[in-house]
Amino acid sequence: MVRRITITADQVDTTLENGTLPVEVVASASRVAVVLTQSWCGQWRMMKTWLSKLESEMSEELDVYELEYDTVSRFREFMSFKENVLGNDLVPFVLYYRDGECVGRSNYLGRDEFMRMFDS
Repeated sequence: MVRRITITADQVDTTLENGTLPVEVVASASRVAVVLTQSWCGQWRMMKTWLSKLESEMSEELDVYELEYDTVSRFREFMSFKENVLGNDLVPFVLYYRDGECVGRSNYLGRDEFMRMFDS
């Protein structure tokens, strides 16, 4: 079962205060993807399309957390965190977790490549 979840303002605050994504996000399922992007990104729009299809097609457990950080009050702070702490200035930026441990990072990938990132 695929669940798409929007990262909350409290989770943004916790991330910025602790310098890392909250455990309740990265360990919420056996497989977790965290998509950090901006709302205007064309590749993000394409990705949302195939993520929506995954919701109805996939029976395996996968939580996909999404943050369009240009829409949050701490936009500039979060963008700086993503670029300087996480080391990526492109969107979308995706972090992949398996059992709470980061197993990969990427920018836009197609659906098949996205799913393969959990096998690293």
